[in-house]
Amino acid sequence: MGILIQKLKYIFYKPWMMFFFLFPIAATFFFGFLFEKQQQELVIPIAVVNEDQHNFSKTVVKDLKNEPRLVVRETTASNAEKLLVRNDVDSVFYIKRDFQERLMDEDWEETIELWISPSSLATGVVRELVASKITRLTTTIKASNRVVNLMERRFGKLSESNQLWNEAYEYTDKQWEPEPLMTIDYRDNGDKKAKESKKNLDFTSFLGLWSFFTMLACFFTSDWIVKEQKKIFPRIQTMKKGLMGYLLQSSGANLFFHIIQLTISYFLLVHFHMIESSLRMFIMMVLFIIFCVALCSGVASFISQLGTYYIAGFFITFLIGIIGGSFFPIGDITPSLATLSHWMPQSFFILDSASAVNYSVFLILVSVILWAMAIWRLKKV
Repeated sequence: MGILIQKLKYIFYKPWMMFFFLFPIAATFFFGFLFEKQQQELVIPIAVVNEDQHNFSKTVVKDLKNEPRLVVRETTASNAEKLLVRNDVDSVFYIKRDFQERLMDEDWEETIELWISPSSLATGVVRELVASKITRLTTTIKASNRVVNLMERRFGKLSESNQLWNEAYEYTDKQWEPEPLMTIDYRDNGDKKAKESKKNLDFTSFLGLWSFFTMLACFFTSDWIVKEQKKIFPRIQTMKKGLMGYLLQSSGANLFFHIIQLTISYFLLVHFHMIESSLRMFIMMVLFIIFCVALCSGVASFISQLGTYYIAGFFITFLIGIIGGSFFPIGDITPSLATLSHWMPQSFFILDSASAVNYSVFLILVSVILWAMAIWRLKKV
């Protein structure tokens, strides 16, 4: 325990070591809030071709223009094609001439065409947004038609049917403000993509950044292995406790140092509602730290030059961060890498309880192998 205590004193008494204590926390929140601000300011340019020019189509266009995340350009079909080819807009929505007539007949299939290009990125989001506008119209029209039909079925043909329909339409349409009377929250076990996308979004924002900067800090605070392996390790092997005891206690001090940083990060993330408060999440973060320290020790045991070690550490951290989804869900861009991403340590944070138990065993096993490999390599120095 003497080596462990001495190493802890060395870590906490060195000002430059405290930089690596605060670095993951500060960098996570700085870049996390910066990315959130950029996402809030992100707008999607689209074009709308309104060939119908009746009240309902104008209402749809007006509602789209009121969306803060959209920049809507109302134009002609020929000009819309040019805008799409030049990538000036993400997609084009073409409202057909018989749009209002077909809605009144409760026939809303294929009333709007969607034009996209290979470079269109936000098509799915905008399509769902347009679909919500159409849904509001169709349900309101359907309810108004139902009211008129029921009244005529009971009292016969009414002279004021149009007035009654308009009143029913206005009343029903108001039920959507400030929000619909009823929403649907469904769960489909077969539709895992939506769940994974939502989890990845939450994970990427802050936990992903924290995992990247923490792994990077672990590499820098583990550089003592490279510094000491030629000067100190040969002499330590002749001592009673040997090299294994020295490595385990020194790495234990490094691990304790990062777990304190983890604890502060965890409570800050919970306080700002970036993650949910749960013992399982805290344990997963601890296991991630154990893996990081083991990985850094394994890499350091193969490298004797300090500069080479720093470059390798940054490269490995960046590679694992990209593939693991620290910055964005890599599977959304290259689906072929989605499977590989699931084997990265960052995926630990988005697993369900059953999968997390299995993956924690795998992560601990990998960490033990890395520790054993590092000790075996350093004994040969």
